[in-house]
Amino acid sequence: MATGKFLSLEQFTFIAVPPESQISSLRVNIYADGRLILNGKLAEVLSGKAVEIRFTDDARHLCFFESDSENAVRFPKNGSKRFPSAVEHLKKHKIPLPARYEVKFSEDLAFWQGDYSENPPVSKPKSQASLKQK
Repeated sequence: MATGKFLSLEQFTFIAVPPESQISSLRVNIYADGRLILNGKLAEVLSGKAVEIRFTDDARHLCFFESDSENAVRFPKNGSKRFPSAVEHLKKHKIPLPARYEVKFSEDLAFWQGDYSENPPVSKPKSQASLKQK
């Protein structure tokens, strides 16, 4: 029930904090429409870097590594880019979409490796177009 009055800050006593794993984890989500979306932390890490993206033959692992090859890409600040070929590869190997990969950096190998997570995100992020319609 709305009271119409603002409460004092002292009345808000519970602080909602995401789990540490959400704050520090690096993740990639791949959607059926071809979008490969880096979470904020990974987008920050890869910001400004030209990276090549490769998948294993079974599509259960991917990697990002800095490259100056013609296949290298730079992600925009929002961390989203379309890769229809990646979706085709996942479908070919029966990886359900959306697919989530948990990413870690290998100092020895100098690349970021993503491992497929069996628990993908449950909801598709809203597109800018659907947000504008509301």
